[in-house]
Amino acid sequence: FIGFITHDTSIQPKLPQILLGNEHVFTLKLLAELSHVTPSNFRVWRKVSSWNNHSVMCQILALLKDCLKDYSDTHQIILVMDVARCHFHTKLFALANRLGIRLVYVPRKLTWLLQPLDTHCFARLKRLLKEKWVELRVASESGVVSHAAWLIAVFDIIKKEAFLGTKWFPAFKALLDETAGFSARVQKELGWKGPRPIPSEALSEEQVKSIFPQ
Repeated sequence: FIGFITHDTSIQPKLPQILLGNEHVFTLKLLAELSHVTPSNFRVWRKVSSWNNHSVMCQILALLKDCLKDYSDTHQIILVMDVARCHFHTKLFALANRLGIRLVYVPRKLTWLLQPLDTHCFARLKRLLKEKWVELRVASESGVVSHAAWLIAVFDIIKKEAFLGTKWFPAFKALLDETAGFSARVQKELGWKGPRPIPSEALSEEQVKSIFPQ
């Protein structure tokens, strides 16, 4: 699942939500069954592998730009990501530059603390999905849940309960408001005794190395 959230509640419904599956699980028959129940902003992508990669990320950037085309003249798209290897590549950088999308990276080993999806969304989403999975298995006479039934449930949970029903401003507060700074908990985890000034100069080579994996 490749999810997108924003602090702007009016734009959240326009953001794409992507389910990436391999050809073995996402069969053509299954996709046909789901075609009439897939929400308009959801994409079910059938690939050789269900793992994300540079090529898929380029498709994602193009999709994100297209979904937000109505805001091109009034908004700057800023995409906050962790430093998984599929998230950084020269082709990805070049495409983001052409599309006018700014890429902001959460330093390695700090995703759990600073990435908005991880800090405010995924734990709740996983809990809701687990509860729904148990509910569907109990309701099934055989105890087996079909791929179609499960994906329809996933659509519903992501759309109604986990994403559209939540205001995500608190997840982005530190990124949006320089005067707010990080919360006391985040500062403590980082070993800071108070807010730090944000430098305007380019990062040094050592600083860049500390952000990305070896």
